[in-house]
Amino acid sequence: GDGIRARQMDALLAQLPQRPGVLGGDLNIWLGTREHAYRAAAARFPDAVAPDPPPTFRERLALDHLFFRLPAGWRARSDLAESRYGSDHVPVVGAIETAPASIDPNR
Repeated sequence: GDGIRARQMDALLAQLPQRPGVLGGDLNIWLGTREHAYRAAAARFPDAVAPDPPPTFRERLALDHLFFRLPAGWRARSDLAESRYGSDHVPVVGAIETAPASIDPNR
């Protein structure tokens, strides 16, 4: 249930360093963006999080997500793939655009 997913996400986030990165996966969050696991991941990886993620499973549930925490000046987006590639889920594809050379990515 959502309580177990909350504990799993909290344990995962506790192990990750506080620096730029990407977190993604099939989170199985049946309650969507209201669920603690989603909110905790979005708080820790706040860049380019879709406010209303599109469904990735059976055209009705958003179970698969990408979260980004990026250096200043970088941008990210995520989109659904055009094919399922044999999966029962639609893959989520992410893209990151780096900062122009004049911006220090270590800020």
